[in-house]
Amino acid sequence: MKTPCPFFLPYKPVDQYTVLWYRLDRLVNPLVIVEVKAIYHTHTPGNKQTLDFLDEWQIFCDGIFVGRSDPGWQTIAEGPWVDAYSNKHEAKAEAITYLKDKLADARLETENLIQQLRDFGVSKL
Repeated sequence: MKTPCPFFLPYKPVDQYTVLWYRLDRLVNPLVIVEVKAIYHTHTPGNKQTLDFLDEWQIFCDGIFVGRSDPGWQTIAEGPWVDAYSNKHEAKAEAITYLKDKLADARLETENLIQQLRDFGVSKL
């Protein structure tokens, strides 16, 4: 099943239309929630340091410009929407569930290691 896009996108392009979503970054430790904002540009001239934005999205993570999309109004809605949430509350709830699951796995692994040490005759841990 495909995960739905976490924001509404009008049918026709709207210049300077802004979408916002949150994603979990599970690849860093500690786990973080990243705010992602994208602004659509039908045609915004650049300056000496930047190129024009023409039928593309300007993308920011936690307020820092990180890149631009492929051309097209719908490209931003195509995803993939793994670990993407429409609001910070949903992202936080998923982060808590994920961390609790990791903790339970770590406890089981610890118990397993303790038992293996006992099997090898280690009594003091």
